[in-house]
Amino acid sequence: MGVWLKNCAEMLGATNGSHYMNCSAPDTGNMEVLAKFGNAEQKKQWLEPLLNQEIRSAFAMTEPGVASSDATQISSSIVRDGDEYVLNGHKWYISGAMRKTCKILVFLGKTPNPAMKSHEQQSMILCPMWNDEGTETYPGESPFLSSFVSRAEA
Repeated sequence: MGVWLKNCAEMLGATNGSHYMNCSAPDTGNMEVLAKFGNAEQKKQWLEPLLNQEIRSAFAMTEPGVASSDATQISSSIVRDGDEYVLNGHKWYISGAMRKTCKILVFLGKTPNPAMKSHEQQSMILCPMWNDEGTETYPGESPFLSSFVSRAEA
């Protein structure tokens, strides 16, 4: 069984098979996050279209100047402001954000709280890929592809 799985994984990686099987990063990880932690509205709006391959997603973690694979090094912040969250930081190499079919971004940031240990201050928030006017944004226009301050509803 293990050899079969290894061969299957190699075939998927060498072709567009992962796309056709709907098992491409970052969508698979984002689908798992939505399935486990999303509320009913988020599952309806984002998880179902991802599962049906109607949309794609992105994951924003990497930041310049730090070892971003260590989430405690993340400096982008997520701060609650009334019914919204303010996201402030610089992300780059955002997997999936260049696709026009990308409609949702999962943003990893720090929710600063001095009472918590550094490894307990990370959160993820869903960010629809559109601008303040409500129109979709793409590379060159998207605030998610460079330094930004953005607002997301709670």
